[in-house]
Amino acid sequence: MTVLETFRDVLKQRMQAFLWRSVASDVEADTILQDVANLERLEQQAKRYEAEGNPNLAALLRQRAAMMSMDAPGGSITQALESVGGAASSTGLLADGRDDKEKPEETAVKPATRRRSRKRPSDQASCGE
Repeated sequence: MTVLETFRDVLKQRMQAFLWRSVASDVEADTILQDVANLERLEQQAKRYEAEGNPNLAALLRQRAAMMSMDAPGGSITQALESVGGAASSTGLLADGRDDKEKPEETAVKPATRRRSRKRPSDQASCGE
């Protein structure tokens, strides 16, 4: 490797590191701003509930907002899926209410049949000959 190639590789690595840090910093800042905006939206809704005479709903909303973790977004979603997962595993998520033992042939998916297309004579062969 020549000195110029080595210099170019080192410069490229440093520029990549700088750019990735910059992108990561921007993403993190945007995430923090979005989290704060979401908390503000929840607080505004809690104030509306209080104004409408529903202090219990406002307290519940504030309590749930306080449980939100900015380090693990969607934590309540995973808890909900886990609680639903116990019931869903016994019945199946896509169950439509029919008993699969009654008519198994109706629930099975039939493979699609392919139709062959006829080859048409090319336009060039029919033109001018």
